[in-house]
Amino acid sequence: LFAFARIRSLTAPEDLLLGALIFVTFLLAYLSWRFVERPFRNRQLITRRRIFEMAIAGSILLFVIGTIGTFFSPRVKAEVAAALLAQSDNNPRFGECRNQLPAEACTYGDDVDPTIVVWGDSHADQLMPLFDTIGKRTGRAFLEYAFPSCPPLIGVTSIRQPSARCEEKNRLALDAVLSDSAIELVVLHAYWQLYVDEEAAATVDAAATIGDAFDRTIGRLVDGGKSVLIIKGVPTMPVDPPEFYAKLYRAGGVVELVELPLEEHREATERFDAIVQGIVASSPSVFAFDPADRLCGSSGVCRTVEDDVILYRDDNHLSVTGSGVLQASLIEALSEALEAGPSPNA
Repeated sequence: LFAFARIRSLTAPEDLLLGALIFVTFLLAYLSWRFVERPFRNRQLITRRRIFEMAIAGSILLFVIGTIGTFFSPRVKAEVAAALLAQSDNNPRFGECRNQLPAEACTYGDDVDPTIVVWGDSHADQLMPLFDTIGKRTGRAFLEYAFPSCPPLIGVTSIRQPSARCEEKNRLALDAVLSDSAIELVVLHAYWQLYVDEEAAATVDAAATIGDAFDRTIGRLVDGGKSVLIIKGVPTMPVDPPEFYAKLYRAGGVVELVELPLEEHREATERFDAIVQGIVASSPSVFAFDPADRLCGSSGVCRTVEDDVILYRDDNHLSVTGSGVLQASLIEALSEALEAGPSPNA
């Protein structure tokens, strides 16, 4: 009952519905005991021959129902299929490249030596096909350092995934970047709202803060002669857009767009935004790119659909197709960071 309620509900079932389902569960349990289990335990009413006959009849009935369903059930609507496909619109190389240590990192873009590293978590990995396209268009190559559940900061661990070995992997990433003189720019991207504002990450040193971890990580990069581009987080939606649209299309209801007021997104990322603002203001080699500028625009509303294309894979990742809307503005941000070059004090 609870599983079907979640499948059929457009949003998470409300407490009142869950309470009603609990009551119905106990009621069904009693009815099944009273009218199914007790009669079956009475050997005078239900003989072995009777059980065998009922089993045969039930099997035949299930076979007939399954056959009818296979040949006569309506086809999945095109809109439902498109919504479900958005859920699996991942980086096609994620199995090969995500969570690879620097020595085995994947390269994207043009067939040249990499000069840019994209360092982050699954959100960074999800943008790699976009960087691949940008690299082929601009004659650049990118390396991917993407570690799931790990913010790209040294001295930080994941509270939700302590086994992710974030501190170890990020130190290897930093060492690899600093030891490679060909790397000009480091792009940092992750689920910042989760790690910073929702406090799902913690510093190894109890006396240090997440802000200290940003200062330490970016300071090491800048001192090592690298420019840094921080890609801010994608607005987190109140529901999973592909799942929501699939349910809505399946039910044949009026299409209701999943949107988020920009003001709510700003409030949800207030702490992270303040950290980044301070870092960018204090260093000429650090830049910030905000996907919300493109996804939300001047309307003050962050969208999940554009030109009938679902932009999200789930409530907080863009789909690979959806990330394409960032291409033009991201090329400008990359060009600005590369043209500025490293700090003269590095």
